[in-house]
Amino acid sequence: MHTSAGAEHCGWQTAHFLSLGGDADEDGRLYARDPEGVLPDGMLTSAYDSGVRMPENAHNTGYRYEDRALWLVADDPSKVYVRTPDGVEVWPEVAEGHGCA
Repeated sequence: MHTSAGAEHCGWQTAHFLSLGGDADEDGRLYARDPEGVLPDGMLTSAYDSGVRMPENAHNTGYRYEDRALWLVADDPSKVYVRTPDGVEVWPEVAEGHGCA
């Protein structure tokens, strides 16, 4: 698992990325938090949302960063859920072939 802020030279510094399971080009997956909508259209496989309900079938992974906790739904790897002190965010997967050059 690896997290990073978006690249400043692309204007993505308000976005945040989470890589799970290895390199995004191999068997890993890359997800993004984009609260200000700075990522280009089509880059995310669905919309980022900061006000969702935690799915009933989500499970706590035990991974934490400061006051945030990572939750997954086993049969839907296209999104991750992050519990924050303010609620639950859904971070969608980054579409294949997208990145900052």
